[in-house]
Amino acid sequence: LGFCSSGVPYLGQMGYNGYVKRKYRKETLHNINTARGADKLILYTPLIGKTTRTNGYGTEVVLMMKDGFEWSTNKEMTCIVRKINRKSGNTAVLPDELVLSGHGVSEEFLNTFQPGEEIKIRINISIEGHSGVAPDFREMLGSNTLVLENGEPVAVTSTAGDPKGRHPRTLAGYSADKTKFYMCVIDGRTAVSAGISQADAAAIMKDAGAYTAINFDGGGSSILAVEGVPFNNPAGGKPYRLVSDALLLVQHQDVSSARPVQSIQPSIQIVKQNLEKRFRITGVEEGAIKQVNIYSLTGNCLLTLDSTAWFDLSNYPGGVYLVEVILKNNVKYIRKIPC
Repeated sequence: LGFCSSGVPYLGQMGYNGYVKRKYRKETLHNINTARGADKLILYTPLIGKTTRTNGYGTEVVLMMKDGFEWSTNKEMTCIVRKINRKSGNTAVLPDELVLSGHGVSEEFLNTFQPGEEIKIRINISIEGHSGVAPDFREMLGSNTLVLENGEPVAVTSTAGDPKGRHPRTLAGYSADKTKFYMCVIDGRTAVSAGISQADAAAIMKDAGAYTAINFDGGGSSILAVEGVPFNNPAGGKPYRLVSDALLLVQHQDVSSARPVQSIQPSIQIVKQNLEKRFRITGVEEGAIKQVNIYSLTGNCLLTLDSTAWFDLSNYPGGVYLVEVILKNNVKYIRKIPC
Protein backbone atom coordinates (compact mmCIF):
# COMPACT_ATOMS: atom_id res chain seq x y z
CA LEU A 1 0.00 0.00 0.00
CA GLY A 2 1.54 3.27 -1.09
CA PHE A 3 0.50 6.92 -1.04
CA CYS A 4 1.89 9.42 -3.52
CA SER A 5 2.64 13.06 -2.80
CA SER A 6 -0.93 14.10 -3.72
CA GLY A 7 -2.41 11.56 -1.28
CA VAL A 8 -3.69 9.10 -3.91
CA PRO A 9 -3.43 5.46 -2.70
CA TYR A 10 -2.16 2.49 -4.72
CA LEU A 11 -2.33 -1.22 -3.97
CA GLY A 12 -0.43 -3.94 -5.81
CA GLN A 13 2.81 -5.85 -6.09
CA MET A 14 5.57 -3.28 -5.96
CA GLY A 15 8.79 -3.50 -7.95
CA TYR A 16 12.01 -1.61 -7.17
CA ASN A 17 15.16 -0.53 -8.94
CA GLY A 18 17.43 2.43 -8.37
CA TYR A 19 20.74 3.98 -9.25
CA VAL A 20 23.40 6.42 -8.08
CA LYS A 21 25.06 8.59 -10.73
CA ARG A 22 28.32 10.54 -10.46
CA LYS A 23 29.26 12.48 -13.56
CA TYR A 24 29.04 9.91 -16.38
CA ARG A 25 29.14 6.78 -14.24
CA LYS A 26 25.96 5.14 -12.96
CA GLU A 27 25.80 2.22 -10.51
CA THR A 28 22.90 0.16 -9.21
CA LEU A 29 21.45 1.18 -5.85
CA HIS A 30 20.67 -2.27 -4.49
CA ASN A 31 18.45 -1.39 -1.54
CA ILE A 32 17.47 1.09 1.17
CA ASN A 33 17.82 0.78 4.95
CA THR A 34 18.85 -2.88 4.97
CA ALA A 35 21.96 -4.86 5.81
CA ARG A 36 24.84 -4.27 3.37
CA GLY A 37 26.03 -7.42 1.66
CA ALA A 38 29.10 -8.16 -0.44
CA ASP A 39 29.60 -5.69 -3.33
CA LYS A 40 26.27 -3.99 -2.51
CA LEU A 41 25.45 -0.28 -2.56
CA ILE A 42 22.88 0.64 0.10
CA LEU A 43 21.24 3.98 0.90
CA TYR A 44 20.54 4.74 4.56
CA THR A 45 18.02 7.38 5.67
CA PRO A 46 17.23 8.63 9.20
CA LEU A 47 14.50 5.97 9.39
CA ILE A 48 17.20 3.33 9.93
CA GLY A 49 17.96 4.82 13.33
CA LYS A 50 20.95 6.70 14.67
CA THR A 51 23.61 4.84 12.64
CA THR A 52 24.00 2.62 9.59
CA ARG A 53 24.94 -0.40 11.77
CA THR A 54 27.53 -1.52 9.22
CA ASN A 55 31.00 -2.99 9.74
CA GLY A 56 34.23 -1.27 8.77
CA TYR A 57 34.80 -3.18 5.53
CA GLY A 58 33.56 -0.52 3.15
CA THR A 59 33.17 3.16 2.38
CA GLU A 60 30.31 5.39 3.50
CA VAL A 61 29.46 8.77 1.98
CA VAL A 62 27.42 11.30 3.94
CA LEU A 63 25.05 13.33 1.77
CA MET A 64 22.67 16.24 2.12
CA MET A 65 19.81 17.05 -0.23
CA LYS A 66 20.51 20.01 -2.50
CA ASP A 67 18.29 23.06 -1.93
CA GLY A 68 15.13 22.75 -4.01
CA PHE A 69 15.08 18.94 -3.88
CA GLU A 70 13.26 16.63 -1.47
CA TRP A 71 12.94 12.92 -0.86
CA SER A 72 10.90 11.40 -3.67
CA THR A 73 10.49 8.35 -5.92
CA ASN A 74 10.44 7.94 -9.69
CA LYS A 75 12.48 11.10 -10.21
CA GLU A 76 16.10 12.10 -9.79
CA MET A 77 17.21 13.71 -6.55
CA THR A 78 20.36 15.83 -6.45
CA CYS A 79 22.53 15.50 -3.35
CA ILE A 80 25.76 17.12 -2.20
CA VAL A 81 28.61 15.09 -0.74
CA ARG A 82 29.39 16.21 2.82
CA LYS A 83 31.91 13.66 4.02
CA ILE A 84 33.56 10.39 2.99
CA ASN A 85 34.34 7.71 5.59
CA ARG A 86 36.67 4.98 4.36
CA LYS A 87 37.03 1.71 6.27
CA SER A 88 34.92 2.98 9.17
CA GLY A 89 31.34 1.73 9.25
CA ASN A 90 28.42 2.49 11.57
CA THR A 91 28.24 6.09 10.34
CA ALA A 92 25.83 8.41 12.15
CA VAL A 93 22.68 9.28 10.16
CA LEU A 94 21.55 12.77 11.16
CA PRO A 95 17.99 14.02 10.51
CA ASP A 96 19.01 16.12 7.48
CA GLU A 97 21.43 13.57 6.00
CA LEU A 98 21.57 10.43 3.87
CA VAL A 99 24.39 7.89 3.84
CA LEU A 100 25.53 5.78 0.88
CA SER A 101 27.33 2.63 2.00
CA GLY A 102 29.31 0.40 -0.36
CA HIS A 103 31.38 -2.76 -0.18
CA GLY A 104 33.74 -4.25 -2.77
CA VAL A 105 32.88 -2.99 -6.26
CA SER A 106 30.46 -0.46 -4.77
CA GLU A 107 33.14 0.68 -2.32
CA GLU A 108 35.47 1.42 -5.22
CA PHE A 109 32.73 3.55 -6.82
CA LEU A 110 32.21 5.57 -3.62
CA ASN A 111 35.95 6.12 -3.26
CA THR A 112 35.81 8.29 -6.41
CA PHE A 113 33.48 10.80 -4.72
CA GLN A 114 34.74 14.22 -3.65
CA PRO A 115 33.40 16.45 -0.82
CA GLY A 116 31.19 19.25 -2.12
CA GLU A 117 30.34 17.66 -5.47
CA GLU A 118 26.82 16.81 -6.66
CA ILE A 119 25.56 13.28 -7.30
CA LYS A 120 22.19 11.99 -8.50
CA ILE A 121 20.03 9.33 -6.85
CA ARG A 122 16.88 7.80 -8.34
CA ILE A 123 14.54 5.31 -6.67
CA ASN A 124 12.05 3.74 -9.06
CA ILE A 125 8.88 2.10 -7.73
CA SER A 126 6.61 0.28 -10.17
CA ILE A 127 3.17 -1.16 -9.43
CA GLU A 128 1.81 -4.36 -10.95
CA GLY A 129 -1.34 -3.58 -12.91
CA HIS A 130 -0.51 0.13 -13.24
CA SER A 131 1.78 0.20 -16.27
CA GLY A 132 2.89 3.67 -17.27
CA VAL A 133 2.13 5.05 -13.80
CA ALA A 134 5.08 6.43 -11.82
CA PRO A 135 3.76 8.16 -8.69
CA ASP A 136 5.98 10.12 -6.36
CA PHE A 137 5.46 7.84 -3.35
CA ARG A 138 5.87 9.36 0.11
CA GLU A 139 4.60 6.53 2.35
CA MET A 140 4.41 2.78 1.87
CA LEU A 141 3.44 -0.16 4.06
CA GLY A 142 3.85 -3.79 3.04
CA SER A 143 1.73 -6.90 3.14
CA ASN A 144 1.33 -9.97 0.95
CA THR A 145 -2.44 -10.43 0.92
CA LEU A 146 -4.94 -8.62 -1.26
CA VAL A 147 -8.45 -9.56 -0.14
CA LEU A 148 -10.37 -7.39 -2.62
CA GLU A 149 -9.29 -6.41 -6.13
CA ASN A 150 -11.34 -4.36 -8.58
CA GLY A 151 -14.45 -4.95 -6.53
CA GLU A 152 -14.13 -8.74 -6.34
CA PRO A 153 -12.84 -11.03 -3.57
CA VAL A 154 -9.36 -12.42 -4.23
CA ALA A 155 -9.16 -16.21 -4.38
CA VAL A 156 -7.22 -17.83 -1.55
CA THR A 157 -4.10 -19.46 -3.03
CA SER A 158 -1.90 -19.71 0.06
CA THR A 159 -2.18 -21.01 3.60
CA ALA A 160 -0.02 -18.18 4.97
CA GLY A 161 -1.80 -16.39 7.77
CA ASP A 162 -4.48 -19.10 7.96
CA PRO A 163 -6.84 -17.29 5.52
CA LYS A 164 -9.77 -19.60 6.23
CA GLY A 165 -9.44 -19.39 9.99
CA ARG A 166 -11.08 -16.80 12.23
CA HIS A 167 -8.51 -14.36 13.58
CA PRO A 168 -8.05 -10.67 14.41
CA ARG A 169 -7.55 -8.75 11.16
CA THR A 170 -6.21 -5.36 10.11
CA LEU A 171 -7.59 -4.14 6.77
CA ALA A 172 -7.23 -1.10 4.54
CA GLY A 173 -8.60 -0.18 1.13
CA TYR A 174 -9.99 2.52 -1.11
CA SER A 175 -12.97 3.26 -3.35
CA ALA A 176 -12.96 2.81 -7.13
CA ASP A 177 -12.23 6.52 -7.69
CA LYS A 178 -9.62 6.55 -4.87
CA THR A 179 -11.32 9.47 -3.13
CA LYS A 180 -12.32 7.43 -0.06
CA PHE A 181 -10.00 5.41 2.15
CA TYR A 182 -11.17 2.70 4.54
CA MET A 183 -9.45 1.23 7.61
CA CYS A 184 -10.86 -1.64 9.65
CA VAL A 185 -9.62 -3.58 12.67
CA ILE A 186 -11.47 -6.74 13.73
CA ASP A 187 -11.01 -8.19 17.20
CA GLY A 188 -10.50 -11.93 17.60
CA ARG A 189 -9.33 -14.77 19.82
CA THR A 190 -11.38 -13.41 22.71
CA ALA A 191 -14.61 -14.36 24.43
CA VAL A 192 -16.28 -11.39 22.75
CA SER A 193 -15.05 -11.94 19.19
CA ALA A 194 -13.61 -15.02 17.51
CA GLY A 195 -12.36 -13.02 14.55
CA ILE A 196 -12.97 -13.34 10.81
CA SER A 197 -11.62 -15.21 7.78
CA GLN A 198 -10.08 -13.67 4.67
CA ALA A 199 -13.37 -14.16 2.82
CA ASP A 200 -15.19 -12.34 5.63
CA ALA A 201 -12.64 -9.54 5.41
CA ALA A 202 -13.29 -9.11 1.67
CA ALA A 203 -17.05 -9.01 2.23
CA ILE A 204 -16.76 -6.43 5.03
CA MET A 205 -14.51 -4.12 3.01
CA LYS A 206 -16.67 -4.41 -0.10
CA ASP A 207 -19.81 -3.68 1.90
CA ALA A 208 -18.11 -0.60 3.37
CA GLY A 209 -17.45 0.74 -0.13
CA ALA A 210 -13.91 -0.43 -0.87
CA TYR A 211 -12.97 -1.44 -4.42
CA THR A 212 -9.52 -2.75 -3.58
CA ALA A 213 -8.37 -3.81 -0.12
CA ILE A 214 -5.42 -5.42 1.66
CA ASN A 215 -4.99 -7.55 4.78
CA PHE A 216 -2.06 -6.57 7.00
CA ASP A 217 -0.49 -8.59 9.80
CA GLY A 218 -3.23 -9.56 12.25
CA GLY A 219 -3.42 -11.43 15.52
CA GLY A 220 -2.00 -9.53 18.46
CA SER A 221 -0.70 -6.89 16.03
CA SER A 222 -4.26 -5.79 15.16
CA ILE A 223 -4.55 -2.60 17.17
CA LEU A 224 -6.55 0.52 16.39
CA ALA A 225 -5.51 3.47 18.54
CA VAL A 226 -6.91 6.99 18.64
CA GLU A 227 -4.28 9.50 19.78
CA GLY A 228 -2.29 6.74 21.42
CA VAL A 229 -5.21 5.10 23.24
CA PRO A 230 -6.21 1.57 22.04
CA PHE A 231 -9.70 1.75 20.61
CA ASN A 232 -10.29 -1.99 20.25
CA ASN A 233 -9.57 -5.03 22.42
CA PRO A 234 -6.30 -6.51 21.09
CA ALA A 235 -5.79 -10.25 21.34
CA GLY A 236 -3.52 -11.13 24.23
CA GLY A 237 -4.54 -8.09 26.27
CA LYS A 238 -1.99 -6.06 28.19
CA PRO A 239 0.86 -5.41 27.83
CA TYR A 240 0.04 -4.73 24.19
CA ARG A 241 2.34 -6.12 21.53
CA LEU A 242 5.08 -3.75 20.37
CA VAL A 243 4.64 -3.21 16.61
CA SER A 244 7.30 -1.34 14.63
CA ASP A 245 5.09 -0.26 11.71
CA ALA A 246 1.72 1.48 11.65
CA LEU A 247 -0.65 3.22 9.28
CA LEU A 248 -1.33 6.71 10.67
CA LEU A 249 -4.02 9.27 9.94
CA VAL A 250 -2.63 12.65 10.95
CA GLN A 251 -4.60 15.87 11.54
CA HIS A 252 -3.22 18.68 9.41
CA GLN A 253 -6.05 21.19 9.91
CA ASP A 254 -5.14 24.37 11.77
CA VAL A 255 -6.46 24.03 15.32
CA SER A 256 -4.97 27.25 16.67
CA SER A 257 -8.41 28.81 17.14
CA ALA A 258 -9.38 26.17 19.70
CA ARG A 259 -7.15 26.86 22.66
CA PRO A 260 -5.94 24.99 24.63
CA VAL A 261 -6.71 21.90 22.53
CA GLN A 262 -3.60 20.09 23.72
CA SER A 263 -5.12 19.73 27.19
CA ILE A 264 -8.28 17.91 26.12
CA GLN A 265 -6.94 14.42 26.86
CA PRO A 266 -6.05 14.96 30.54
CA SER A 267 -9.07 17.20 30.94
CA ILE A 268 -11.69 14.51 30.30
CA GLN A 269 -12.36 13.68 33.91
CA ILE A 270 -14.23 10.67 35.30
CA VAL A 271 -15.95 11.27 38.62
CA LYS A 272 -17.70 8.55 40.58
CA GLN A 273 -19.81 9.42 43.60
CA ASN A 274 -21.53 6.44 45.17
CA LEU A 275 -23.39 4.86 42.24
CA GLU A 276 -23.22 7.95 40.06
CA LYS A 277 -21.18 8.03 36.88
CA ARG A 278 -20.46 11.56 35.80
CA PHE A 279 -17.84 13.29 33.72
CA ARG A 280 -17.15 16.64 32.13
CA ILE A 281 -14.93 18.22 29.49
CA THR A 282 -12.48 20.82 30.78
CA GLY A 283 -9.50 22.57 29.21
CA VAL A 284 -11.48 23.98 26.28
CA GLU A 285 -13.50 27.16 26.49
CA GLU A 286 -17.26 26.71 26.62
CA GLY A 287 -17.73 28.64 23.39
CA ALA A 288 -15.26 26.46 21.46
CA ILE A 289 -17.35 23.28 21.72
CA LYS A 290 -19.94 22.60 19.05
CA GLN A 291 -21.12 19.17 20.17
CA VAL A 292 -20.24 16.23 22.41
CA ASN A 293 -21.38 12.73 21.47
CA ILE A 294 -21.17 9.76 23.81
CA TYR A 295 -21.10 6.30 22.24
CA SER A 296 -21.08 2.77 23.53
CA LEU A 297 -18.36 0.49 22.14
CA THR A 298 -21.00 -1.08 19.87
CA GLY A 299 -21.40 2.26 18.12
CA ASN A 300 -24.73 3.33 19.63
CA CYS A 301 -24.96 7.05 20.36
CA LEU A 302 -26.19 7.38 23.93
CA LEU A 303 -26.13 11.13 24.41
CA THR A 304 -25.59 14.26 22.33
CA LEU A 305 -24.60 17.36 24.26
CA ASP A 306 -23.41 20.88 23.54
CA SER A 307 -21.63 22.17 26.62
CA THR A 308 -18.96 21.44 29.21
CA ALA A 309 -21.44 20.79 32.02
CA TRP A 310 -21.37 17.58 34.05
CA PHE A 311 -22.94 14.66 32.17
CA ASP A 312 -24.66 11.83 34.01
CA LEU A 313 -24.36 8.24 32.74
CA SER A 314 -25.83 6.57 35.80
CA ASN A 315 -28.75 5.23 33.73
CA TYR A 316 -26.39 3.28 31.52
CA PRO A 317 -24.51 0.06 32.34
CA GLY A 318 -20.92 0.27 33.45
CA GLY A 319 -18.20 -0.24 30.91
CA VAL A 320 -16.19 1.73 28.41
CA TYR A 321 -17.60 4.68 26.49
CA LEU A 322 -16.34 6.74 23.56
CA VAL A 323 -16.53 10.50 23.90
CA GLU A 324 -16.41 12.52 20.68
CA VAL A 325 -15.71 16.23 21.14
CA ILE A 326 -16.48 18.37 18.07
CA LEU A 327 -15.19 21.93 18.14
CA LYS A 328 -16.80 24.79 16.23
CA ASN A 329 -14.00 24.67 13.66
CA ASN A 330 -15.12 21.03 13.06
CA VAL A 331 -11.94 19.54 14.55
CA LYS A 332 -12.84 16.26 16.27
CA TYR A 333 -11.28 14.49 19.24
CA ILE A 334 -12.21 11.02 20.44
CA ARG A 335 -11.43 9.61 23.86
CA LYS A 336 -12.02 6.13 25.24
CA ILE A 337 -13.03 6.31 28.90
CA PRO A 338 -14.01 3.68 31.47
CA CYS A 339 -17.00 4.37 33.66
